[in-house]
Amino acid sequence: MNDDLIHIENLANTYNSHFVNLGPNLANKFEKQNVNFTKFLPKQHSSSLFFNPTNPNEIINITKDLKSSKSQGHDRISTSLLKQIIHSIVSPLNHIFNLSIATGIVPKSLKIAKVNPIFKKGDPHEISNYRPISILPSISKILEKIIYKRLYTFLDIYALLNLNQFGFRKHHSTDLALVQLYDKVTEAIANNKHVIGIFMDLSKAFDTIDHDILLKKLKVYGIRGVTLSWFRNYLLDRQQYVSVNGASSDLLTIQCGVPQGSILGPLLFLIYINDIINTSSLLSFILFADDTNIFYSHDQLDSLVHTLNQELPKVSTWFKCNKLSLNIEKTNFMHFKHTNARIIDFPYNIIIDDIPLERKQCTKFLGVFIDDQLNWNHHIGHITTCISRNIGILYKTRSYLPKSTLLMLYNSLLLPYMTYCNLIWASGGKTKINSIYLLQKKALRLCTGSHYLEHTYPLFSELKTLYIFDIDTLQSLIFMYKYKNKLLPESFKDFFTLNSDIHSYPTRNSQNFHLVNPRLLIAHTSIRHHGPDLWNTLPDNITSCHNLFAFKARIKKTTAISLH
Repeated sequence: MNDDLIHIENLANTYNSHFVNLGPNLANKFEKQNVNFTKFLPKQHSSSLFFNPTNPNEIINITKDLKSSKSQGHDRISTSLLKQIIHSIVSPLNHIFNLSIATGIVPKSLKIAKVNPIFKKGDPHEISNYRPISILPSISKILEKIIYKRLYTFLDIYALLNLNQFGFRKHHSTDLALVQLYDKVTEAIANNKHVIGIFMDLSKAFDTIDHDILLKKLKVYGIRGVTLSWFRNYLLDRQQYVSVNGASSDLLTIQCGVPQGSILGPLLFLIYINDIINTSSLLSFILFADDTNIFYSHDQLDSLVHTLNQELPKVSTWFKCNKLSLNIEKTNFMHFKHTNARIIDFPYNIIIDDIPLERKQCTKFLGVFIDDQLNWNHHIGHITTCISRNIGILYKTRSYLPKSTLLMLYNSLLLPYMTYCNLIWASGGKTKINSIYLLQKKALRLCTGSHYLEHTYPLFSELKTLYIFDIDTLQSLIFMYKYKNKLLPESFKDFFTLNSDIHSYPTRNSQNFHLVNPRLLIAHTSIRHHGPDLWNTLPDNITSCHNLFAFKARIKKTTAISLH
């Protein structure tokens, strides 16, 4: 063995030791608490989950739905290859998976992760500047999806996950979490209350999960017997190795955390963090996986701060009991107020573990910059800068690439900035987002090789591209359609009111949404206000669509969204 190979293998072992010990090193820093984590758990759920056996059709359908990839785990089988051969191996897989379900044992070969270290930023010689990317055996993803479907269905039927958890759940998304945030804050401000939002940062939350605690929580939620044994065996003796430049490290056992890159890992994390809401009956939580955010409002600022400083130690205790590390240095708070409010000094400290939190005028939450006046200027400025930078790529490549390729670049480099959570930040009027509109027109002129002064109406029409204003309208109407057809989370159940709920007698527009004229300008821009207004203008042939796909298609074809 030459010296270079020895050096690479030593490097791989160093990486692996660092990655495996990240979680335990954080968990070992916690002092023993006087309060046990079980204090915050709900009562034991009376029903139990039983795993139904799988069948070849389910296995084939799950495999078809897996994301195609050429990445290979330790078994050297990619999901792309697995899709090609699944019909030939489905019978033995069916036998193996049903044995696993019946006995509560997961094959050891399905619990080995291949880890590639990916450089993030900073000093490339510093090992902490590398992120571990785990590649699990492709076949393990099929088994995990089988178990995931049964576990998620059980949690959903009995509504065991809390309403304000928006991460990794069907019909939940980042924009809905932001709608919930915006609605809570604007409602409180409209009632002349002060609002404090605390944006918490957890260190390596998925890596520090304690397996014993997780298994006890699973039991409380109704996972018992052989089913619980399956999850215990799934977590037990998982191993990983690091691959660097063709060399591999030794196998090391993972002591805590949910498996990175797994299908079950995110759902198990939701179960683990689910009872955090039981720490306080006063605070409001908005959760997106490990993004934990707390809101509280009161008409008296001093009383608000006093209550927060009494309640936050309970939240801190919960984190410590559950061996999750709160990064207080990166945790901050915002004091929300409406645009016309008199500037108020904030002569108070909000404290966690004897450390005052930093107050911010603007913070990033789920990829969106939120400011304390909720005017979205900072976020609009941010995406304007990003779009401008990427237009530079279109400009430099316009002479070398065909129109179809340039349009692909537009759709991948510019459009995501305009669509991501557009429902939240783009409803403040055309003037506010006009800078994005001008950039959008410039980009389409570059894509089509048009003169820089050419009228863009034909370009938008030819390329079937929506204006930034119409993207907002479309997203707002999709939200309304989902509400009308009960496709939104339960927390939005009574978000709007129909005219029939207001009037005791039938009216011509009784099935229209009731319009409310809010007092504050920021409330006018919320989906709660302008959503019903938009929906009520739609003709019956659109509102009566039987599925979302048809609804989107008809909206795009109709003059309900006007071309400017």
